[in-house]
Amino acid sequence: MAKPKAKTKTSAAAVERNHAEVDRMLLVERLGGPILPGVLAAVALGTWVLNGAGVLAPDRSILWFGTCAMLGASFFGLRAFLGERLSGVIPALIAAFGLTFLGTTLFTLARTVFPGAPIATGDLVPKGAPIEVKGEGRPANYRVVVEGHLPPTQTRASQGEHYEMTVSRGGAAVESFGGDFVERWSERRLGRRGSAPVRTVRDVDQHMVADPDGSGFQLSLQSLVPAEGRSVTVKVIPDDFPTWPMLALGVLLGAAALALDAWRTVDPGDATLSALTFAGLLGTAAFRRFAPAHPGLPELIFNLAAGGLAGWALSSVLWALLRKPLGGWIRG
Repeated sequence: MAKPKAKTKTSAAAVERNHAEVDRMLLVERLGGPILPGVLAAVALGTWVLNGAGVLAPDRSILWFGTCAMLGASFFGLRAFLGERLSGVIPALIAAFGLTFLGTTLFTLARTVFPGAPIATGDLVPKGAPIEVKGEGRPANYRVVVEGHLPPTQTRASQGEHYEMTVSRGGAAVESFGGDFVERWSERRLGRRGSAPVRTVRDVDQHMVADPDGSGFQLSLQSLVPAEGRSVTVKVIPDDFPTWPMLALGVLLGAAALALDAWRTVDPGDATLSALTFAGLLGTAAFRRFAPAHPGLPELIFNLAAGGLAGWALSSVLWALLRKPLGGWIRG
């Protein structure tokens, strides 16, 4: 009678294991299903609509939309690992990777949208008194935001201004830069017979100024055309973004993504995590580098798309070169 009991116990244990496996597969299917991507897509679409309607400010729109994009990249990149049997420190490493990726990309977006308070500001007129920027006693970079004041027009005529500014140290000019402010009017067709005026304005510009010895500098407006009764407003903001530490962190994240893709046993030839990691990192880096002084949601979407394509291409090249060596090294 002992053998049947042993067989019964063995059968019960097997059934229990089967139930546990089924429960795990159902959980994996739910976690990797369309619920989270659907919510993120709805929030991103709502952000776009509210921003277009003027209800949500551009800076908040960028953070909401960017957060949805980076969460979506993390979800689709890490979803494949749900099918793996993870043990030991691997789950903690994957979670740390995802959190580090989100922290790096969202920190870059936030610091671009909210660069900090200006340390010097004022209105400049041609050949007038300069703005004094006190040095920090160490090498530093500054973002100089120049705002124009185009006068209102009653005739909806296009107009523009051109300015030239000088950076001086110790009374000697060491650098100069300039730019243009433009207001354009055009007509947009509405149906077959109607039309509506469209006003396009570019009245904010920005430049990077370096203070290599930390002694400070002066900003002066050399010319403004036309200049009759006009001025520009200048704001100087320290650019203390940790470029080199963030670059190093991005390299480590890229290397970790390639290693994780090579470690996987489910779809081992798929480098989805690497592609989305490089796309997110280069997309946010492009936004940081090329965003205007007051960026909007279209600038974010364009830079994420352009940087994303570059990241995808880079990850494809690296994966083709490193897939086999990484796979062999990881598996011993």
